[in-house]
Parts: sequence; C-alpha cells; structure tokens
Amino acid sequence: MSRPVLLGLSVRRAAFKAINEILIDGKMLDARAFESNQITSTEKAMANRITLATLRHVGRSDHVLNKFMSKKPSIRVHNVLRMALAEIYVCKTKPYAAVDLAVRLIGSDYRHFRLKGFVNAVLRKSVSSEGRQCWLDSVPTRLPSWIARPVANQFGQIALQAIESTHETEPPLDLTLKHADEAAERAKIMAAKLLSNGSLRLGHYGQISDLPGYSSGSWWVQDYAASLAVHLLGNLQGLTVLDLCSAPGGKALQCAAQGAKVTAMDRSQQRLKLLRANLRRTKLNAKTIHFDAMKWDTEQQFDVVIVDAPCSATGTIRRHPDLPYRQQENGWLNKLITIQQDLIMRALSFVKPNGRILYCVCSLLPQEGEHMIKWAIENLNLKTVNNNDKGVCSLWLTKNGCLRTRPDYWLECGGMDGFYAAVLSHN
Repeated sequence: MSRPVLLGLSVRRAAFKAINEILIDGKMLDARAFESNQITSTEKAMANRITLATLRHVGRSDHVLNKFMSKKPSIRVHNVLRMALAEIYVCKTKPYAAVDLAVRLIGSDYRHFRLKGFVNAVLRKSVSSEGRQCWLDSVPTRLPSWIARPVANQFGQIALQAIESTHETEPPLDLTLKHADEAAERAKIMAAKLLSNGSLRLGHYGQISDLPGYSSGSWWVQDYAASLAVHLLGNLQGLTVLDLCSAPGGKALQCAAQGAKVTAMDRSQQRLKLLRANLRRTKLNAKTIHFDAMKWDTEQQFDVVIVDAPCSATGTIRRHPDLPYRQQENGWLNKLITIQQDLIMRALSFVKPNGRILYCVCSLLPQEGEHMIKWAIENLNLKTVNNNDKGVCSLWLTKNGCLRTRPDYWLECGGMDGFYAAVLSHN
C-alpha cells in the first residue's frame, strides 16, 4: 500500500472518530478533536473539513442512502457512508478515491470488515447519475424540534426552512478593523469585501495568522452580526465600559478601539488568555479581570455594561454544525435563561443611573432574545434605547430598536450569524 493511501486513510480515521463522537456520543467538536492523531496540521485541517461537511449534510446524505439501502446498517457503518458522500458532493473528492477509502476504512474495523462489499455497492449506486440527482433534489438537514419549534413560532415556517438551507453553507471570514479609516485600503490589499459597518469579509482564506495585518494587530476575527451590537451604543469615546463575559473579546476590542475605558471580565482563565493575547496583538488597552461576574463587586459604576451572555449558540450552527447533536442535561436551557436573567440584574448594580446595558446572545431562540427583553422591561423597570451610529440595516431592527439577525439574512453577501442584541436603560 502506497504512503499517500495510508495518509489518506489516517485523515479519514481522524474524521470518522470525530463524527462518531458527535453523532453517537453527543460530544462537541473543538480545536483539540484531531490532536491525538499522528497526522500533520494540513491533514488535520482536511479531517476537520470532512467532518464539518458531513455534519452539515447529514439530511442530504441520508436521503440518498435511504434510496439505495433496504435497511439501515449500524450507526458506525452509516457514518462511513455519510462521510464518503459529503466528501464526493461537498469536498469534491474524486468518487473512486472516496469510495476506495471508505471501503478501506470499514475494512480496518474488526467489527464491520465483512461489510466492505455492502459499503462499496451502496456508494457506487449513490454516486451514479441517479444518486447525484437524488442529492440535488433532497432537502437540507432538519433542525431538532427544540430549535425548530420556537424558531418557526417566532419567524414562520418559510424562515425556518431558509435557515436550515443556509446551515449547509460554509461561512465567510469577517474581520473587524482596529482603525476604521483603513477599511478601503485593507479591503484592496486583502481582496476582501467591504461591509456596511466597516468590517471586511473574505470568502476564501488559508491560515488566519498568515493574512496581511494579523501580526501588526490591525484586525480581529468577528462575525458581522456580532460586530453590529456595539454600534447600537453610538459614540463610546471616553466612556467607561464593563464587559462581564468578555472573552475572547471582540466587543471589548471594539470599545477600546473607539476610545472607551474598558474593564473586561471572564470566569474562564483559558478564555481570558485569548482575550489578553488579542489585546497584546492589537495593542489595545483594557483592564482584564479573572472573576465570576455574579461574585465580583466594586464601588465603581460604569457608563456601559455589556452582558454577552452564555447562551444556546443556536445562531452559529453554520459555523458549528455539531451543535444540534450535543448531548445536554435535562433543563439545561432553563438554567441558561436563569443565568441570563441573573446577569442582567447583576449588570444593573454596576451601571450608572443614566447608563446603559448592552445585552446580546448569539441565539435564534426567542426565549433568550425577544422574550428575555420583554421580561427585563416588565420586571426590572427598564426600557430599550438605540443610538445606532452606522452599519445596522433598519430591516434587522425590531419595533423597539433591538437587533435581530438570522443566518438567512443578506445571503447575496454571504449571510451572517443569528444574533440578538438590545440596549437597556433605566425607565
């Protein structure tokens, strides 16, 4: 067996292991998913790409496979087939190579090696002209009911289907600039699209640290939708800002770049390291504190308190297609909602009487967004305000001035994360 085939098999083993951990065990996909495999960084990137493509297209793969299988095999064999189809139809691996590697992969598993012929036969039918048409005619992967039901109730069935379709696409890379006046020049240098709020968007990119301006700290990675939240606050020059759940720090960096005096806090030491690294790289100033916001206290009061609350992250499924499969403990969403409410009340103790609270979540669920702000208004004597300075399309603003974005918005430009943000002040 030649070395390229062996290496190709190692990449598929790494992807297969990750896919099984997600679809069978409900684990999360993180940066360490492929660290234990004896493959190069380039091969790890390839394994990651195969894994993400497989997860994004489970629905289409199953639609094709169901046509050519009389009964479902074991979940591990099923995942080999899903992975091979995602490679062929999404990653554009040559069909003969993907089929051969899938057969070798299942053949190396002592529990299923007798199914090599089955895998070969099903995949050959699945990549026929009939199989290809079946792939094209199928529908995107459906969201689980705990996401789909509240999203459909809030936005409608057509919007739900559009969101599910968008989840199949690979998201672009958005960059927020340290100096907004450099946007046009940097867009030319990086062959990037200049967005309405001054962010840059790259459709194709390699290693992020190799991009122009990374080492000089001219920008940081931040999804367009997430970057809009700070714009709801208007001019921050000279204002004091407390960011309660700050890491990895996109909003803290935005505030510091505008001339605000920023205090950035996070309970996770590991995540705080990322924030401090971003501050060093961008040469922006902020006081960082490793502490739980619910236990921290100070006599100082701030002009602005940011509550970028822990949430379901359902607005980021396009980036994290493992999310719908994560195994969650009973009542986990209610616990998150309680934390969000507690953080808003905690923020009230830190904000000046005429100050503002920026509440935001990267969630599609109205329980964490629209319903949360309704609760804050009714129970905490707060009101919503909006000092939008630029970049926020009026179509993405609710009647009370809150920001609501969805993955199916602005598709002609590459879409965006699902996000909700509201600025609150004393009534």
